[in-house]
Formats: sequence, C-alpha cells, structure tokens
Amino acid sequence: MPESKDKQEQWLEQVIEYISDNNTLAEPALLPPNDLAEAQLIKTQAIKLCSTSFTKDQFKDIYDRVIKLYDPNSNDEVDSSIGNLTLLDSSTNRSYKNAIFPIKRKRIIELDKQATYVPLCTKNVFLKYYSENVDKMLYWETKDSEDYQEAMLDIMTDFFTETGAQ
Repeated sequence: MPESKDKQEQWLEQVIEYISDNNTLAEPALLPPNDLAEAQLIKTQAIKLCSTSFTKDQFKDIYDRVIKLYDPNSNDEVDSSIGNLTLLDSSTNRSYKNAIFPIKRKRIIELDKQATYVPLCTKNVFLKYYSENVDKMLYWETKDSEDYQEAMLDIMTDFFTETGAQ
C-alpha cells in the first residue's frame, strides 16, 4: 500500500482512470454484476477522496476494497516469486508502483499499440499466454504464476539439454 499522500493520490487516480466508461464499466462481461456495482461505488468514493484531504484510514478502506475486487487472492509470497517477474524498461517499471494487475495489463497493451518495445515474454504474461485458464483476464492469480513458472522451466530445460542445444 502506498504510504505517502502523493503516492496514494496517484494510486487513486490510476484506479479512477481504470474504472471508467472506457474500461471496466464498458465491459460488463469482465466482472459479475455485483462486482460492477462495487467498482462503480469505489470509483465514486475515490473521486470524492481525491477532492478532499483524506486520512490514511479512508485511503486504506478504498485500497483494501480495490485489492479485494481485483486481486482477491493476493499473496506476498507469490508476488515476490519468479512467477511474478517480467522484463520492463525502468520508466514503465517505476510507473507501476502498487498498481493492480488490470492497470498494469492495460499499460502494456497501450505501449504495444504505440509501437513501444515490450519484450515478447512480458507482453505474453499480461495477455496470459502462459496461463492454462484464461477466464479471469482481470486477475493475476497463483495458478497464473505457476503456469508461467512452468513455461519458463520448460523453455530453459529444452535450451540447456541436448534437444535444445542442437
């Protein structure tokens, strides 16, 4: 969770931008109806928070609700594993901070559309290319991380064994 007031405001602005008519709310198939209503409520409350001097507790309440909605199975152990590792340029990486997966995914797609170089495997991670089950495109779950790690292991095994060396 962002600690400084500036970082909290930036994070809220990212969430507000993401939960907009052009993203989450325009694609009702991405979220169940109850979650769509929660997303709209979060957006409304985040807008109010940005226009006032909010407390750490008020920010934490919104933060926790966003994490619960978009990262329900958040796991620090998974977040720190190689299955959560991608290659990014330093400016893109720094811009992410504590962004939720769909915001990161959206940014990668925008960079790709602008013809900004994004390493293929990084783009594939955010497109869930390595995931066996892609019914939840807005979430990066433990199983996605495990599938990605398995793909890396398969590629390295092929590369470093006789089959890959030929």
